[in-house]
Formats: sequence, C-alpha cells, structure tokens
Amino acid sequence: QRVPKDGPRIEAYGTVDELNTVIGAAIAFGTGEALTAALLPIQHELFNLGSVLALDPTDSERIPLPSVGSSHVEKLEGLIDEWNDSLPALTSFVLPGGHPASAQLQIARTVCRRAERAVIALSR
Repeated sequence: QRVPKDGPRIEAYGTVDELNTVIGAAIAFGTGEALTAALLPIQHELFNLGSVLALDPTDSERIPLPSVGSSHVEKLEGLIDEWNDSLPALTSFVLPGGHPASAQLQIARTVCRRAERAVIALSR
C-alpha cells in the first residue's frame, strides 16, 4: 500500500538507513581494524532493523523478517561499556572534530538519537 513520504514509518526506516550510511562513511575514512570489525555487524543489524520497520505490521505474518530484539540492544550496550571503560572519565563535553572518522562517528551518534526518536514515534 502507498504511504506518504513524510509518514512515521518512512521517517523511521529512512533515518535508520541514514545512520547506516554515516557509519559506512566513518569506516571509509579509516576507523582502524578493531573498530571496523565492530561496526560492520552493526551495519548488518541496521539493515535488518530497516527491513522490519519498512514492513507494515499487518504483513509480518506472511513475510519472514529477521529478528530484532533485546539481545541486540544488550550486545550494543556491552560494546559501549567496553569502549567507555578504556577511556578517561569525561569532565567536559567533547567537541566534534579531529580525525574525519571520529567526526563522522559523532554525526552517527546524533543520527542514531534521531532514529531512536523516530522509531519511538512510530511505535505509538
């Protein structure tokens, strides 16, 4: 069925797609082997999430979709904890910039927050 281009479903999966693209750009700028190895599976999960969001829930029983659940969130939270543990305590805000890859990852952070808001809006 046709939906408006500015509908909440389009906004949600479009923003997830944008996040995936921004992460890909960060990798292209050179994130290093370890970070790239962590980011590539996240990109695949974002593709899966986008496909789940793109499908009208009334079609979900007749079209098989990848599973997206709490285990994915827990895995991401584990990575965040692991990376934060290796950093000194923050005493002020970090200005975006520096290396092109790190600046791109700052963009990814903000796009991710927007995607989260869009998905929450869709779920209402």
